Amino acid sequence: MFNNKIKLSSILIVIFIANLLLAQQPGYIKTFPEIPEGPTVSPSSEQLESFKNFQKKYGKNWKVRWSNRTGTPVSLLGPPIQIPGTNAEEIAKQFLKM
Repeated sequence: MFNNKIKLSSILIVIFIANLLLAQQPGYIKTFPEIPEGPTVSPSSEQLESFKNFQKKYGKNWKVRWSNRTGTPVSLLGPPIQIPGTNAEEIAKQFLKM
């Protein structure tokens, strides 16, 4: 098993170095192209008001992280909320209605 780990590590190192060398070649297609900088988009006043209402109902410990590209929520973090439903799909739909 130890030899397998060494072999796998060696293969990964070779692949990493090969990718570095290929990336320097003209015409190389990047797997993850860079996203060009664009204008910053802020959440609308309606979105901010909706989140404030959500906080009033479910607590000030809820935090939202907004996308600078779209002005929409990227993540919503807070304490647990009891949501009715018998399966994941029902619970998700109920949460989105909140």
